[in-house]
Amino acid sequence: MRPCEAQGLACYVCTSVNGSYPDCEDPVKGSIPFEAPCRQGRPGYEGLSYARYCVKIKGERVSDGQTIYIRRCSMDKLADVPTHCGQFRLSDDLYQGCIATCTQNWCNVGSRYTIDLGLTTFVLLLLSPLT
Repeated sequence: MRPCEAQGLACYVCTSVNGSYPDCEDPVKGSIPFEAPCRQGRPGYEGLSYARYCVKIKGERVSDGQTIYIRRCSMDKLADVPTHCGQFRLSDDLYQGCIATCTQNWCNVGSRYTIDLGLTTFVLLLLSPLT
C-alpha cells in the first residue's frame, strides 16, 4: 500500500460560482482551503474513509453562461479515461466543461495535471446522464 493510500490525499476544497470566489478559479491561489487528509463517508460504512482522488470540475451553464469551479475529494473512480470534457449535468442544469480527478496531493490545482476520471458520491448524486 502506498503512503498516500494509508493516509489519504490532501485536496483543495472550494467552490466558485460566477466569480464568487476568484481564488478558487484558474489559476488557483495557494491560499484556498484544503483538506489533509481528505476524508468522506461511503455508503454502507460508518465513519469517514480516506479519499483516493482529488476532483476538479470547471464548467459553464448552457442556459445562461454561469460559470462554476468545484475542487474537492473523491472516494470512487468511475472510468478509466484521462478526463471528461464536453456536456454534463450538475443538479438539473446542463454544463459545458471538464471534470477530472487525480491521485496526488494537491493535484486538483490547475488545468495541467495527471488525471483519471472519477467522482465522489457527492458529484455522482449531482451529475445525471444526458438524455
